[in-house]
Amino acid sequence: MTDALRPSTLGEILDRTANMYRARFLAFLGIACMPASVILACAAVMVLFFTWAATRGDAAGPVVVGLASIVFLIVGLVILLPLCTFAAGLGAGALNYAAAAAFEGQSFTIRGAYQTAWKRGWRYIWLLVLEGLILVVAPGVAWAILIFVFAIGQIMTGKASAASSAAAGGVVMLFLAATGLYAVLMLLMLCLSFPVCVVENVGAWTAVKRAVSLSKGTRGRILVLYILGMVLRWGVSMVLMIPAILIVALVPGLDTPQHAQFIGTIMLLLIYGGSFLVRSLTKPIYTIAQMLFYYDQRIRKEGFDIEWLMRQAGMVRAPAPVPEPEPWMAPVHARLSATLAPPQTAEAIVAPPATAAGAPDGSSPPLSAVNELDLQTRLDGSPPEALPAVPGEPA
Repeated sequence: MTDALRPSTLGEILDRTANMYRARFLAFLGIACMPASVILACAAVMVLFFTWAATRGDAAGPVVVGLASIVFLIVGLVILLPLCTFAAGLGAGALNYAAAAAFEGQSFTIRGAYQTAWKRGWRYIWLLVLEGLILVVAPGVAWAILIFVFAIGQIMTGKASAASSAAAGGVVMLFLAATGLYAVLMLLMLCLSFPVCVVENVGAWTAVKRAVSLSKGTRGRILVLYILGMVLRWGVSMVLMIPAILIVALVPGLDTPQHAQFIGTIMLLLIYGGSFLVRSLTKPIYTIAQMLFYYDQRIRKEGFDIEWLMRQAGMVRAPAPVPEPEPWMAPVHARLSATLAPPQTAEAIVAPPATAAGAPDGSSPPLSAVNELDLQTRLDGSPPEALPAVPGEPA
């Protein structure tokens, strides 16, 4: 932690975000590229399917297109959606770990960040799913209920009049505005959940509750951050798209109907490639800024700066380190080594040490009567033979 801890303004947080990102640009970009590339690949599969359905669907026939659509829907729900969720959750955990390490002045690598996130992979994935349920699924369920109520009303009243249609349109617009306001408010309330989960090593639901409490008093500043981030994304997208548009418009012969399909394919590739690059470039900015807001709120509400100084001076003991959890999926080399390890023989199980106290020549002493009894009983199950008499003791 190189800078002095104190409450920061929005400008100071943005300036420090830029400095931290610039100092470790390649590491942050490498961490952000993994989930963005997985999401881009899944989106490319969807685009290829819809392109095939639009161009070759008539030749294949409606039955083939229908069956292919059902199969693709099942593949998307079973494979593509879980894969994107897994990549996004793991990538968010790795990015937040890197942001926390950069804030504390520690070094990190792309591999080290993902190894640390891998140990708590299910926690970060479940936190991402929980945020999705709150931000997306809950409004979707509300919209489904509203549509169902309107459909039942239309069935019961018969043909709708112009006045009822206008009233229904007004209700839909109000509900749409309420849904957007709900999404923005919940996004501001939950934006610190990943920093809480990573830094404090707590569960997903505990992180959500603490993020709601910790974000009070700074949601306006976080809203400004998101607005600036949207403007930045739009600007970067325009910078990437304008040259391609100029090339298509200025090069003679490219805007003809003969090249329409080729130009459309190129533009589609540029759009999705640009979205991948923009997401990879801007995602670390949000993560670093949210981590700084998390520490700033702890300084303002909990006196984290005083607690840190007291730890540095030795006046307060640092909290005991949390034991590292077992990885939720064992590494491949560990499973192979456990499978290929040679089994132990009975001699190896009961073999005595090479030397023992009391042996004058340093040779191994004979097995005790208890070890002989235990060995004979375990190996063949036969009753032990009479123990040999020890000199100097009564038989």
